[in-house]
Amino acid sequence: ARRRMVLARGEDDSRAAEGDTEAGNVAFMPGRYDEARGLYRRSAAHFERLYGPDTNRVAAPLGNTAEALVRQGRAAEAIPIFERLLAM
Repeated sequence: ARRRMVLARGEDDSRAAEGDTEAGNVAFMPGRYDEARGLYRRSAAHFERLYGPDTNRVAAPLGNTAEALVRQGRAAEAIPIFERLLAM
């Protein structure tokens, strides 16, 4: 579905990033954290390309990435992400 949306609307459409965040949420809920993190990271990278690194649009997928790491017992990896969020 994402591929069709990107092809139809273009990679510069924020709806592709929003779709990745939503898909990440769907993966997160049953505990598929690796899959969710990949989707959240792709969403954050997309929003960064569109709006810059300090936009609030990047905050949600970054926070979700950090939360998935915490749920996996990888809190040390989440700390730099949380620090970045606090600096925004």
